[in-house]
Amino acid sequence: MPFTIINLIAFSVDIWGTVSDWVTVVVTLASVIMLYITLVKQSKNLAEQSELFKQQSKLFEIEQKRYFKQIRPRPELKLKTVSPWDYYLEFFMHDNAAYNLTVTISKMVSVKMPDNPDNLALPFKVFNTDQSWQLHFELDPPAASEQLIDSIEIDVKCIFENEIGVTYEQEFRSIAAMNFTSTPPQIVES
Repeated sequence: MPFTIINLIAFSVDIWGTVSDWVTVVVTLASVIMLYITLVKQSKNLAEQSELFKQQSKLFEIEQKRYFKQIRPRPELKLKTVSPWDYYLEFFMHDNAAYNLTVTISKMVSVKMPDNPDNLALPFKVFNTDQSWQLHFELDPPAASEQLIDSIEIDVKCIFENEIGVTYEQEFRSIAAMNFTSTPPQIVES
């Protein structure tokens, strides 16, 4: 029998297996390593995408608020004097039309309104910017004076929608000499 290197390092197939068995083991190990590397990279990418999504959501919120403010109708309430005891409460809408507007007058002190209840709610389907609405009232008692005008209290609450259906609420309250102070229109969460 000739002497060869192969005979010196021959492995028993029953113990060590064949080359194809070893190739299968090596390929499986390489696949596991590549899967691990891929999962680590995907995890990093997912974290980056999550952070990006949070930033985009924040920007969307800012833009949405800016847009809602841009298309928001702006109500205004004024007092018009007809005589020392005879007044009109005049309501206007600025910038954009209001939809499904409800004007509620919840408090009127030192005032009487002919044929109207104390709590008055007036609905309007659409209130355009070129419209105005007036409510006539008289001082009670009719002997008007500076003190009586300063004692008048009127609270008005407006609930309205913009052109895309976002609901707002704004309140007006009379202050000295029949000027009105108001809260800014607030978005009503539904």
